[in-house]
Amino acid sequence: MDMTTTWTRRMLANVALGLILLGALLGPGTQALAAGRGCQDNLIAVALAPGLPRNQQVFARLCLPEGPPPATVQLLVHGITYTHLHWDFPDPTGGTARYSYVNAALEAGFATLAMDRIGGGASSHPLGALVTIESNAYVVHQVVQALRAGSVRGPAGALGFSRRWCSSATPTAPSPPGTRRPTTRMSMASSSAG
Repeated sequence: MDMTTTWTRRMLANVALGLILLGALLGPGTQALAAGRGCQDNLIAVALAPGLPRNQQVFARLCLPEGPPPATVQLLVHGITYTHLHWDFPDPTGGTARYSYVNAALEAGFATLAMDRIGGGASSHPLGALVTIESNAYVVHQVVQALRAGSVRGPAGALGFSRRWCSSATPTAPSPPGTRRPTTRMSMASSSAG
């Protein structure tokens, strides 16, 4: 072997080792950055289309703020090139949660459910031709149904968020006089980049 081939092999080995270490640091077992917060990883069984078996799994991390369970959970859906860690990204300088949307939501009293879209992160990776806009929408719909049904587990057991949708960008209007306001809400956020 000549020197160039040896150098190239060593460089490739170092890059592979670095990627393995990065994957270990940022894998599905990474704890949420919000210290003292309760988070629970879930695998939710889903189908890629109506009528198909629920033979795929979506990874989702439910994080709850301290205190009683909140009335609202924010469903966090990442862009095409990201994972659930897009919402809870570690600060490269260490010691802070300044890049963590999850931490900001928990500080504001909201629960978050950050999911890996089908075909990405710790979710199932079906054939690429099966991962379409339609299948992604259907999978997110099933995650919402799982939240409503109470089959998504938090640190202390299953929680249900079932009565009302509200947008995280729109404040909830006061209830008209004489009406009863549902106490449970769900909001959805998605990253626009990627």
